[in-house]
Amino acid sequence: MLAENNAVMGKAISGVWQLTEEERIREKCRAREEWLINDKWKRDKIAEQELEIADQKAIIKEYEISDKKKSETIAKLQEEMKRQKQEIEELKRGRSVGI
Repeated sequence: MLAENNAVMGKAISGVWQLTEEERIREKCRAREEWLINDKWKRDKIAEQELEIADQKAIIKEYEISDKKKSETIAKLQEEMKRQKQEIEELKRGRSVGI
């Protein structure tokens, strides 16, 4: 047809095709670059959250240790209080008996 016989038309079609193909390549490059940026952001965010989780676990462990120590102290004080109450009762009984 007309375009088949015309060399200028053939060059123009080839040029348009080449520009279109180059635009597709540029778009793929842009998409890849955007993906890399997003992927890096995600990896950085995950690393940041992992550090935060590790810090929170350490804080929880400290509270658990502190809580255990407090519970042990409370138990010791309760035992001491029980012992002192028994001692007081024994002293009261000794007075009422006339010792």
